[in-house]
Amino acid sequence: MTSVASATVVPASVSLSCETPWPTASTFAETLEDRVRMTLVFHYGSGRIPLKVDSLAPDDYVALESNISLLRQLDRKLVFEWSRSNCVSGAEGLFRCFQGNHIKPEESTGLQLNSVAFFTSRTTEQNLSMIRERYSVDLWIGVKETVLRVSIPYDLKDCSFKPQSGDDGFGRFLARPSQ
Repeated sequence: MTSVASATVVPASVSLSCETPWPTASTFAETLEDRVRMTLVFHYGSGRIPLKVDSLAPDDYVALESNISLLRQLDRKLVFEWSRSNCVSGAEGLFRCFQGNHIKPEESTGLQLNSVAFFTSRTTEQNLSMIRERYSVDLWIGVKETVLRVSIPYDLKDCSFKPQSGDDGFGRFLARPSQ
């Protein structure tokens, strides 16, 4: 697996929209004047949020269970904002933002998140039968005394990096019942 490197440009201009063919997790982000706003929708509820775990030892399972418990308490729609000055953009689709805030809606019953950072990556996977381009949105979310690492994988073809209309585009999906 190889990673695509990027040169950085400041301030960031972010525009991304990713959706799996059968909607499980959708990501939308864009630059709005002096800030970057990201909306994530987990269409089947927070129990389907992909927790990133690189490798586990037997003693790690207690911490993993605690992280899973925290994930289940999140809203199925999450909105984050960053000052544009805390973001960097590079080659098409590559972004990172640090020191972001959770924008919690009034009707929310989920946890308030302390801080959030995100970065994106593009990789190429190759085996004997195919070459596949992947795109990933990775978040580091501070909640209580824990940092949750969430990684949302997409096929590159399921993402667009063109400027959007300003509407987050997910209202039609939120009517879907969570499981």
